[in-house]
Amino acid sequence: MPLKYKFKNFAYLVLNATLGFLTVKKASILMYHSVGNNGILFTVTEKDFEQQMRYLKNKKYNVIKLAELAEKLKKGEEIKPKTVAVTFDDAYRDNYLNAFPLLKKYNFPATVFIPTSYMGKEMLNSEGKAIPVMSWREAREMEESGLVDFASHSHTHPMMNKIAFEEFVDEVKTSENLLNQNLKRPVKFFSFPKGKFKPEHADYLKKQGYLGAVTVKEGLIGPNDNLFTLKRNFVFSKGGFSQFKGKLGRSVEIMNWLKKDEQNF
Repeated sequence: MPLKYKFKNFAYLVLNATLGFLTVKKASILMYHSVGNNGILFTVTEKDFEQQMRYLKNKKYNVIKLAELAEKLKKGEEIKPKTVAVTFDDAYRDNYLNAFPLLKKYNFPATVFIPTSYMGKEMLNSEGKAIPVMSWREAREMEESGLVDFASHSHTHPMMNKIAFEEFVDEVKTSENLLNQNLKRPVKFFSFPKGKFKPEHADYLKKQGYLGAVTVKEGLIGPNDNLFTLKRNFVFSKGGFSQFKGKLGRSVEIMNWLKKDEQNF
């Protein structure tokens, strides 16, 4: 059974105080969804998002693009301590309206994973609430800044472990084609919706020339990690600032070991 938020916040607070002095040559990939004041569960308020970006800037974290991190891992290069990559799933319009201005303010790169069938429309989140998704025009503006890369989050956002392999291939190809038609940079990454996939899915993406794929399993990333099952650390306001700080370092790995059963988001 997942640990309750309050207990998790306290546990992170203790772990951060205990392990905060340790540096590790691994990276943390942060996973965001919505950024705003909409009251949904998987969101970070604008205030909290800026606090987090300011913390990364003030503490001199090495914030790099996901593609750059993957290239370093692929080449077997050493990962600098305090390396972070920022990602967003679902391409909600508030990523453009609220997160993008702050990414520009702090000059931080990010990768946004798009479920292409929903562009310019609304998408039901896990709570059944309709959330607006950004348009292709807005995505192009973000891409042209040089800070934001876009990648595939499938076409219709299905549970990949529940569909036939041929359907998975169609989801990948349809999404990739739309991304290539509407944006300039080639598609390098895939985010498995809700973290669900089968081993053959990762194999297929690798054979198709993708650089990597991300999941929702939490933890840090090091040289021995599989590029097609990369771990990410989920950030949302109810998690609190202690959790955010803990997910930048060793605390998240200790918590992951303690809770044993991973949550899917």
